[in-house]
Amino acid sequence: MLFRSHPVHELGRHYATGETIFRQGDSADCFYVILQGKVEMVAETEGACWLSLETLEKDDVFGTTSLFGNTPRILTARALEECRLLTVDQQGFFQWASDDPALLLQILLRMANRSNRLIQSMIALRQAESGKAE
Repeated sequence: MLFRSHPVHELGRHYATGETIFRQGDSADCFYVILQGKVEMVAETEGACWLSLETLEKDDVFGTTSLFGNTPRILTARALEECRLLTVDQQGFFQWASDDPALLLQILLRMANRSNRLIQSMIALRQAESGKAE
């Protein structure tokens, strides 16, 4: 667990099942750490169609790309079940970096693992498409 020193119920913000955390196209002022629950990352397409891309769970980190890339949110995040999320802005992230390098490393590893999972999913999709074309 990322935050051993505080009871989870004292940290972060509660989101109800189905509640939208942020929408695709929103500006980014923080990223999120899942303390409890599950979050679904979806792409919104024309005609109000939602394409579920991944489900994130406790200790996963999301929303970093937009925050550090200074771009709008590229996906929509919504609570798949009741959850508690910690929000971290850029200043808070840099403060962590100086105060607790071990915690910072855990967050960076989680970000890297998530990127790796997404890349592996893209490779699998490409391979499936190539197999259909033959």
